[in-house]
Amino acid sequence: MNNEILEKFNIRPKILLVDDNGNNLELLEALLSELETDFVLVESGFEAIKKVNSEEFALILLDIQMPDIDGYEVLEKIRENPQNHLLPVIFISAIYSDIEYKIKGIKTGAIDFISKPIISDILIGKVQQFLELYLNKKQLELYQNHLKLLVEQRTAELKVAKEKAEESERLKTAFLTNMSHEIRTPMNAIIGFSTILAEELQSDEQREYVEIISQNAINLLQIIDSVLEIAQIETGELVLVKKSFSLNNLFFELFQHFEEIKNRNLQSNIELRISKIKYKEPISLYSSYSILKEVMETLLYNALKFTDKGYIEFGYVIEDAKIRFYVEDTGVGIPKESLHLVFHRFTKIFPDKNRLFSGIGLGLAIAKRFVELMGGEMSVRSSFGKGSTFYFTLPFEV
Repeated sequence: MNNEILEKFNIRPKILLVDDNGNNLELLEALLSELETDFVLVESGFEAIKKVNSEEFALILLDIQMPDIDGYEVLEKIRENPQNHLLPVIFISAIYSDIEYKIKGIKTGAIDFISKPIISDILIGKVQQFLELYLNKKQLELYQNHLKLLVEQRTAELKVAKEKAEESERLKTAFLTNMSHEIRTPMNAIIGFSTILAEELQSDEQREYVEIISQNAINLLQIIDSVLEIAQIETGELVLVKKSFSLNNLFFELFQHFEEIKNRNLQSNIELRISKIKYKEPISLYSSYSILKEVMETLLYNALKFTDKGYIEFGYVIEDAKIRFYVEDTGVGIPKESLHLVFHRFTKIFPDKNRLFSGIGLGLAIAKRFVELMGGEMSVRSSFGKGSTFYFTLPFEV
């Protein structure tokens, strides 16, 4: 017997001895007395059934020939309870020792058959094996319960940690929102007065200096907005407001806006174009106008930044229940080994090591998250030295 298991888990198995002859019960108990187990002795088949349904036993030693109800019927009654389907039962008999009775016993649900007169070593050996199996089973159950408790405790700890992390994110967002407001107020003053000052100055050189101040103030505000946006996305505080709007009107607005930027930047070597609208009727989309516009602006700003000559084309294609947008350029392209980093936060890829490109590496990360929040996906295809095409799909809702 595994004493270690008994001591560790305080398990003491019980064996039910069933025989209508009290002397036989006492003999069985005496033969098995060296085993560390408790015995319950009953002289009736009906009493045995009651005991099995009210107590837990490791094993039953069951006599077949009894006056009120024989062992076969007792076992059938025991097996009617689903909880007793796997309870080991060994038949013991003197007159039912022929092979056909043994087969009947096995078919009834017994796991073994011992004939009288009983050989003590055989009896003890068989009983000991089933007690070991019982103890191993109880040990496994206890380990499972312990593991379940550990999982529940760990789940509770993770829940608390998650709530703390979420609260931390909320506080961070609140801090960033407050800081954004506090920084934006003086920055707006700088931009406003820089614009007024530039109009008053007579020297071109001085106006250029003031415009540099104004433009860098605008850049700083854009960085603040980007950091705030990514924080709101991560905390789930960004609310998408959907409405129906004309895609064609949006795209013409984008075209005019970026045509002005291109001319202001003296990028005359670049042709900005919208793909030909293939649909006769104006296309309306039910989505977040402001978010879609910001995603397109991000992709077009990047295209202008990384393109020196050639063209930048943007458009959309309706594909069943989805609409696919794209921005294609003939810029510097992205090295193949860097493509997987394109949408990472605070990641800047410099295809041309001799040039320094502005930005903090948040634009594409935010754009991708925006697209995902609208139920779509974003991807990129690029050839280093030839250009890139950014795609994203959205549900086509009208």
